[in-house]
Amino acid sequence: MKKLIFILCITVLSSTVIGQSIDVEPGMSFTLSPLTIRARHYNFGFENVAWRQTTNDGAWMNRYWNFANLGDNLILQPIGWYQWGSVNYVLQLDSAVKRSGRYSTLIEQVSEGREGTFGCVVYAIPAEYAGRNIEVSAWFMGEGEDNNIGLMLRIDGGMNEILAFDNINQHNKIPAPQEWTEYSVSVRMPEDGETILIAAMLTGKGKLWVDDFRVFIDGRDIRDLQQSDLRYKAGNDDEFDEGSQITFGMLTPQMIENLALLAKVWGFLKYYHPTVASGEYNWDYVLFRAMGSMLSARNADERNTVLYRLTDGLGSFRTVRRLNFPNTGDVSMFPDLEWIDDNETLGDVLSKKLNDVKMARRDDKHYYIGIHSANHAPKFRHENDYPQISPNDDGYRMLGLFRFWNMVQYFYPYRYKMKENWHDVLTEFIPIVALADSSNHRQVFTNLVMRIGDPQIYLPSENPDFSRPAPQRLPSHELLTEEAGYIRPQFSYNSQIRQAMQDFRNTKGIIIDLRPHLEINMWMNVINWWYYFIAHYLTSTPVEFAKKSIPEIQIPGLFKYETQTAGVRNRRYYTGKIVVLVDHNTSYNGILTAMALRAMPNSVIVGSPVVLDSRANGSIKFFPLTGNFWGGMPGYGLYYPNGEDIAEIGIVPDIEVKPTTRGISEGRDEVLERAIEIVASH
Repeated sequence: MKKLIFILCITVLSSTVIGQSIDVEPGMSFTLSPLTIRARHYNFGFENVAWRQTTNDGAWMNRYWNFANLGDNLILQPIGWYQWGSVNYVLQLDSAVKRSGRYSTLIEQVSEGREGTFGCVVYAIPAEYAGRNIEVSAWFMGEGEDNNIGLMLRIDGGMNEILAFDNINQHNKIPAPQEWTEYSVSVRMPEDGETILIAAMLTGKGKLWVDDFRVFIDGRDIRDLQQSDLRYKAGNDDEFDEGSQITFGMLTPQMIENLALLAKVWGFLKYYHPTVASGEYNWDYVLFRAMGSMLSARNADERNTVLYRLTDGLGSFRTVRRLNFPNTGDVSMFPDLEWIDDNETLGDVLSKKLNDVKMARRDDKHYYIGIHSANHAPKFRHENDYPQISPNDDGYRMLGLFRFWNMVQYFYPYRYKMKENWHDVLTEFIPIVALADSSNHRQVFTNLVMRIGDPQIYLPSENPDFSRPAPQRLPSHELLTEEAGYIRPQFSYNSQIRQAMQDFRNTKGIIIDLRPHLEINMWMNVINWWYYFIAHYLTSTPVEFAKKSIPEIQIPGLFKYETQTAGVRNRRYYTGKIVVLVDHNTSYNGILTAMALRAMPNSVIVGSPVVLDSRANGSIKFFPLTGNFWGGMPGYGLYYPNGEDIAEIGIVPDIEVKPTTRGISEGRDEVLERAIEIVASH
């Protein structure tokens, strides 16, 4: 019935097609689309080369990790190709051993490394063509023994979210062939894929030459595809691939005011206008085209003319009579759109136009934003990080500010708690970003993030440490005493949970340890959704343990509550004591698990308080800025069932126990000792 009522409402509320125009002064006019489009070229045979700086170890510059602190050495590198893998391998062009053309690429192990290390050459292609299947092939020839080759095909969504993956060495270990041999691998093309990654790799000793990659979409060579085969027209636009062509210098107060309003209108249209949502335009490059006219606007009237031209140029759309807001009690945050009603600043005509856009009929498909199916957090799509662009480019630096400001404006779940006016912060930082350069741009954006006042939002250091200690596989569960069972969620999957509950059926209690341990990889503290499986055995009926506030794509800026439950109907549930151990290092998945277990009968939380921050927040969603620069912020809000904010309260133990200096020196686990006492007294 609810679905029928919703359909009827949409039918009744559908209104007219919006589309009007006003006279535009020639000096205030600009184009939304590129005037010319360059032909696409793919460097599949390593023929297009350039002299580039190398990392200190002489390897090719790696886009993803070694993008800073480059040495002075230069090396001839195939354009568009990068190195992944271990420093035990080097890559170089080889003009002597090749299958065709001038060059092949040689991957060579130059020193012994840990087992499983590899050298890899990788190439990224925008996933902009429509199709069901994609195949990659390449030619390999090797030298030496005790090695294996790999040919990888990976399709990523936004911020390296892996949507499809295959590698020939997943199925069989293939030694490097002694003669040129062609291999291929294929995957289904995901609908929301953004980047195609193709790679060749060598694992083990010796040398590997690779040459002549080919990529096919539905059997057609990607080099033969035309503009008409693109899924989105935004992929046509390449006008500013080499630079924004924007130079600011010292901004006047009028320029700052103009740019601040441009940032807000540009971001509003990005997330609200159906034409932008359909992928019709490269919205970053539209910004650069509008920015020049905006900077030359001498007063509010000329500025608003430019903004009207930007809005009206996107074309007509259908509207609804009212937005489909949930009941007030189901909303954690409403959109901040009062500024579009400011006729004094915008003028009547532009304000009316923006309000028409607010009422546009939208669906859940959007070129620049999506929702994760598992946790309903936002995922930022088709946001190029422009690794080839220097931070000295004025336009791209400002794009980073505009992009981040609007991500927070529409998809930060705690915007309503910000102590500072976010609009004023934008105006304050525009001249700061305009005068920044490569020496301080990271610090400028770090200062911007700190103004939000949320430890969950962060920018990584310039050289982030992605190393992870090798974990030891400890038993998933064991009996500590005849009365007390003990579970490590780090490696407990559903089958192991079932076995643990079978083994512990006659115990007085179960201790579930959500603390990271030195012998266990911190990144593997508690596996995702672990609470969902364990709760099946601990309660007779489903129980509510939390609420999330999740974003709404059709009304950007709106966050609504979603109830989180754990457990199923089970008359034979475990009735012993449940003791949950936490400390300040408990991860986000551990926090969710603690919240769920606290709602179970006969449970108690023991240990020290847990605070939700950037380290302990699994809802963190990464956002790209510009110049290979990125950060993270919460993707959804997390609350207790009574509405209390977990970000403010954290997990407060029912029984607080902290390690003492004496206990540590004696090698005792005093928190675990107290848990055993609690079980024994049950």
